[in-house]
Amino acid sequence: MMPGDGIAATIAHEHRHRTNMIEVQTFGHPARDIDYDWVPDRYENDLEWRLFIGSVDTFNLDAVYPGICGDQEFTAFRSATEAPPAHDDDKDWSSEGKQYTP
Repeated sequence: MMPGDGIAATIAHEHRHRTNMIEVQTFGHPARDIDYDWVPDRYENDLEWRLFIGSVDTFNLDAVYPGICGDQEFTAFRSATEAPPAHDDDKDWSSEGKQYTP
């Protein structure tokens, strides 16, 4: 991981938390969340996520990382690990830049 990539991953992680919460809390037409885990059911139905509707902690994350918010934290972690790197080798023109090699 290059410097700056951690920042991009953190932003992607927190953005997923925010997106989930906004969708669930939207007044008028909230996203369905029958298990109250702060993950809209439409994400839990997605085969890529493989979350169980009816469980707030599908993968029992709390047993490994006490205090983790289960499915909500899992979706945020996945978003962070799948975030694109925060650099573009074709656009780094600076000496001593992120991709600079002396």
